[in-house]
Amino acid sequence: MIATRRGGGDESGSATVVGAGAVLALLSIFAVTIQLGAATITRHRAEAAGDLAALAAAANAASGAERACAVARRVTDRMTVGLVACELRGWQAIVSVEATPPGVLARFGTARATARAGPADAHWTTRAQRSLTSDERPLLQPVRNQRPSS
Repeated sequence: MIATRRGGGDESGSATVVGAGAVLALLSIFAVTIQLGAATITRHRAEAAGDLAALAAAANAASGAERACAVARRVTDRMTVGLVACELRGWQAIVSVEATPPGVLARFGTARATARAGPADAHWTTRAQRSLTSDERPLLQPVRNQRPSS
């Protein structure tokens, strides 16, 4: 004979329901974590593609804006991201890209990145050197070939 509590029902199987709920909660957390990871990877992929496309465009700046942006488009196509904008300002290349995340995340939008590449601006370099302390300035001096003392 099975003893039951007065006024209460049989509680057999309640641990199974609680266990199933806990497993469902863990699987939900795992799924959300995977989706957040995929979104982060998509953002990093867009940033890397933008950086590489801007470098490629800046390297071809001497050939003109059309050629430089064509090279940037080829880079973004190979990295499976979309080229949104490409602009050449003198020797500076400014590239904007966007990448679509996989799966369900595609409904929430795209990851966008903008990158700039080219030679350092002389005005900025002089301002930066003036803002350094006297201890930091020697770090910016060019390295000269010196013979080891014998």
